Amino acid sequence: MAKKQRIINYTLTKRIEQQYGRDLYNVSSEVDRMVNSFIRRIDTSKERIEIEDVSDLIEKLQEYSEKINDWATKTANRMIYSLESQDLKQWEQHSKKMSVLMKQQLKQADIKRIMNQYMNDNVRLITSLPLNAAQRVHKLVTENLVTGKRASSVAKEIMKTGQVTQSRANLIARTETSRAVTGLVMARAESIGLDWFCWKSTGGFSGDGRTRKAHRKMEGVVMKWDTPPNPEALFPEPKVKAYGNYLPGATFNCRCWAMPLIRLDDITWPAKIFTGGRIVKMNKQQFMKIANQEFYKQAA
Repeated sequence: MAKKQRIINYTLTKRIEQQYGRDLYNVSSEVDRMVNSFIRRIDTSKERIEIEDVSDLIEKLQEYSEKINDWATKTANRMIYSLESQDLKQWEQHSKKMSVLMKQQLKQADIKRIMNQYMNDNVRLITSLPLNAAQRVHKLVTENLVTGKRASSVAKEIMKTGQVTQSRANLIARTETSRAVTGLVMARAESIGLDWFCWKSTGGFSGDGRTRKAHRKMEGVVMKWDTPPNPEALFPEPKVKAYGNYLPGATFNCRCWAMPLIRLDDITWPAKIFTGGRIVKMNKQQFMKIANQEFYKQAA
């Protein structure tokens, strides 16, 4: 069997994710500072906190969201361009063994459109951090008007807003980095007519202690880009919610990745194939009946 190739450099991807996480930490830290500084000035000895008491804080958080828009754009651009540069280098290594036609198709991939989509998504997510904090403060105070909690209790809950914002920032960094990696790999794969990929899980079949059970069971399953599976429905567990159909790395906190099936010898046969909504075992000859035969003739 040929030596297995990787499209993604995971050490570099992790570094990009960590840098993105540090960038978003700056936002959550400022939200935490703003909230705590403001709440300390509120008289918590009174019966309850009114909307008027926090209206200035809510307004300042909304203003902060607008203020960081340019910074958010630069931050999102840096993350996406770093991932795209890494993706391109990996594909260039693979292209050495591709036909001239495939190399031309690879260069013509509509990557800019995909990059702009992910950059816009991330700018929206970054600027939503202070907006969500403002909504949380408003909700806590509004609910207090119904429940009648004392001002001191509500103030303590409001002061946790920074922690909540930091947790969401971490989720955004992990999820959006993985989602963009998958999107970039898919765009270039489809540009050369490569429809199939192999689901790879962090830690393989055994996982690493954090990999979801359903995702561990997806390890090594071959599927098409346009027919992603519903892992939680394929491998149901009690009290585990299904999140619909998605590609590896394209749902929250997912660290799985897609390995494009460039050559048939990149995997062991017979292989698990996801087709028709279920996973079946096929040998190479059976798979070729449903695969893009022309592509694999060129890639052989």
